Amino acid sequence: MLSEKELGKYLAEIRKRKGISLREVNKLKDISYSHLSMIEHGKRNVTPALLRNLADLYKVDYLDLYEKAGYIDLIENEQKDILRKIGAVPLSDIDTTPIPILRNCQGWI
Repeated sequence: MLSEKELGKYLAEIRKRKGISLREVNKLKDISYSHLSMIEHGKRNVTPALLRNLADLYKVDYLDLYEKAGYIDLIENEQKDILRKIGAVPLSDIDTTPIPILRNCQGWI
């Protein structure tokens, strides 16, 4: 987990590498120029929703930004949601999740 100052610096580096100005972020994502500037200078905390919005614009993994910001509990929930959306079962839930296809195969095991 990064400090607010380190995270802000990291976000500023990504933005600059992508060649996007603070004003462009404001226009493209309707994020206040001054708010983002304060985040990048470590003077304001960043929310998960804003991280996700910036990750979309900067084309980076939002889960990586969550981790750097310390939103570990959200990472686990998001990963489980992603797995469920594709029809997979997270290993942590394998014992408690009914798997319909296996219900009919109990006699085979």
